[in-house]
Amino acid sequence: MAHKDLMGRELCVGDKVTCPGSNYGPGLVYGEVIKLTPKQVRVKYDGVIHTGKQSWDVLRYPQDVLKLQLTENDIMIAMLKK
Repeated sequence: MAHKDLMGRELCVGDKVTCPGSNYGPGLVYGEVIKLTPKQVRVKYDGVIHTGKQSWDVLRYPQDVLKLQLTENDIMIAMLKK
């Protein structure tokens, strides 16, 4: 089962991603893919929301998730800016 993010990159367990948070919480969250289901990905993220819970996980469709990764191009551009 191959899940692809918003940019068409393959998602795997352990990938760092950003996605919409819980329905009652913050807009976008930074988290980690902890499980792949047949149709969705489960993302775990930290943060205290009104319930005081320290850690959350949400199910999101792959096209609603953005994998956070640096490419060689990104690194070169960052180095040239300094």
